[in-house]
Amino acid sequence: MKRRVPILLAGCAALAAAVLWYVYAERKVPAGQQPLTVLSASRLEVLRPEFNRDADKTRIILLLSPT
Repeated sequence: MKRRVPILLAGCAALAAAVLWYVYAERKVPAGQQPLTVLSASRLEVLRPEFNRDADKTRIILLLSPT
C-alpha cells in the first residue's frame, strides 16, 4: 500500500504536466511554412483547391482524433 501512493502521485503529476504542456505550449512552424490550421467542415472547401493545386508535389494530410 505504501508504494501505491507515490506511484499514483507521480502519475497524476505527469498527467497534469502533459495537460499543461498541451494547453500552454507554444505552437511554431519552421520559417517559410504556412501556419498550422484546424480542419473543420467549414474549412474543407478552402483546403480542397489548395491541396489540388500542388498535385505534382508530395502532400500529407494528418488527421488526429482524441478518441
